[in-house]
Amino acid sequence: MAGTVTANIDTTAEVFCGEDKALTWTVTTDGVTVVDITGWTFLWEMRLTPYHTTLVLTEPANITGAPSGGKVLVQFPSADTKVLKAGKYFYGLARSNAGAWDVIADGYIVFRKSGVHAP
Repeated sequence: MAGTVTANIDTTAEVFCGEDKALTWTVTTDGVTVVDITGWTFLWEMRLTPYHTTLVLTEPANITGAPSGGKVLVQFPSADTKVLKAGKYFYGLARSNAGAWDVIADGYIVFRKSGVHAP
């Protein structure tokens, strides 16, 4: 079983509404020991609050590189983020294999608006 990490993605990460963005998480057991994620599937969701039932955004979460490296990639296409309002949202990344539900990471993510907007 992987350990759960709270990973807040604040304004220093420079995530803008209307921007193509890719974020990577490394699955570990203890914050150091990488987990081999061969055969794992993942789910990434974002909501207004952790308790809100309506999804704001959901994106595919895929293994990137060798599964033994434990890296999971989530990509946000500009078409999905340009409709967002600037602000703080709450996300979760989970292993979603049947019978193996496990939250890998959760926290908040801040989307900012820029003076330049995506077409």
